[in-house]
Amino acid sequence: MTAGQKLRQILDQPGILVLPGVYDCIGAKIVEQVGFPAAFTSGFGISASTPAVQIMVS
Repeated sequence: MTAGQKLRQILDQPGILVLPGVYDCIGAKIVEQVGFPAAFTSGFGISASTPAVQIMVS
């Protein structure tokens, strides 16, 4: 089963799907170890978490 098929299977389940948001690989590994079926992220979440962007925003 491909990753896309696994995601489709998770999304097709009835009910509310609660997913944690992650912005780095450490957070993603923690989410995986805790047992969530998936996680989500955003481009801004990732870019805002890097030191270079924090310096430019400050």
